[in-house]
Amino acid sequence: MCHEKNLHPCLKPLLSLQHHTLAETPVGSAVTLQFNGHRRERSSTNLHTNFKTERERRWSEISEVDIMLSITETQKVGVGLTGFGLFFLFFGILLYFDSVLLAFGNVLFLAGLAFIIGLRRTASFFFQRQKLRASTFFLGGIALVLFRWPIIGMAVESYGFVLLFRSFFPVVFGFLSSMTNISFLNMGSSSSMV
Repeated sequence: MCHEKNLHPCLKPLLSLQHHTLAETPVGSAVTLQFNGHRRERSSTNLHTNFKTERERRWSEISEVDIMLSITETQKVGVGLTGFGLFFLFFGILLYFDSVLLAFGNVLFLAGLAFIIGLRRTASFFFQRQKLRASTFFLGGIALVLFRWPIIGMAVESYGFVLLFRSFFPVVFGFLSSMTNISFLNMGSSSSMV
């Protein structure tokens, strides 16, 4: 009978891999392990320390990956600014194109975009040769909103937005169509809403 409660936590997954139980071997005795055709004899004391260092190595690799994928504080501020900008744009449209809210939303959106991807990348995104016409409409629409022409400015800005970000729309619609709860986007499937 195997006493798993006395077994070191790192050795418990090996019980399912091995035909014999490691818990029955006393600490300090020789244990034969076979991985990928290689046989190794080690004392169970060394086995405990080797698995501990292996576990620590795996956790250090995970934390290195997390560090590489983490966002900076500046990018967090940018996400907040962009979110508030979109909120003010939406709220300005709901209040019959209030020019102050739309202008504030546009400024926050552009500032948030600059904080997220950086000033240089933002400038290079807007002023690429193939996107110059779209950027002119988008930034011209923002200028019209700032000069208190909100309806015409939002129309011009929306046209520029569609031209600028049209390469992102298939990705967004592909993501939305993969959601099963949105039935009108998921026309190809035969699932029904219940």
